[in-house]
Amino acid sequence: MTATPANTPSGHGTAIAVGLGLLAAIAIVASVIFWNKSRDANATATKAQSELTQARTEATELKKQLDAVRLESGNRQQQLGDAQAGLARLQGEVAEANALVTKLKDQLQEAKTAADRAKSKSEQDAARSATLRAQLESQLQGQGAESRRLAARLKEMEESNARSGQLRQQLEAARAQLAELQAKLDSSQAQIAARQTKRRANPWGHVLLLDEFPK
Repeated sequence: MTATPANTPSGHGTAIAVGLGLLAAIAIVASVIFWNKSRDANATATKAQSELTQARTEATELKKQLDAVRLESGNRQQQLGDAQAGLARLQGEVAEANALVTKLKDQLQEAKTAADRAKSKSEQDAARSATLRAQLESQLQGQGAESRRLAARLKEMEESNARSGQLRQQLEAARAQLAELQAKLDSSQAQIAARQTKRRANPWGHVLLLDEFPK
């Protein structure tokens, strides 16, 4: 095969044909590429539209969820506020309870101190009472012994008085007997004196003298 020079008319036509063929091939390739790109673009657009629709749906859903979250957040915020208010109230009540507990502890300590003082005083009073009881018992025992001694002495005195009474009665009886004997003695002495007088007056009056003696 013989090469055709490029500057010949036939060569020039061949080059044009080749160029046109190349252009046609390029055009075909470009058309194919453009069609593919258009198809891809349409597919991409369709996909993008679908994705956009899905995104809008998701966005709407997300907006709904966001609204729900906001509503829930508002509710939670309200609940949080209520909880904080309740917590503050509870803290106040706890503070009051702590103050009350502290006051009760102070009162309990005061009561315990007072109880200890009362116990100590009670023990001291009990000790003094025991001492006084012992002293009283000792005094009572001493007084009992003294009372028994006095009772015995009184009994002795009563017995002595009784004996003295008996002695007085015996003495009175003896005095009465002595007086009676003295009276008899005086009477006898008087009779003797009278007889002596009569004897001197009548020394021979034996019969008369005998008559004068008591029978």
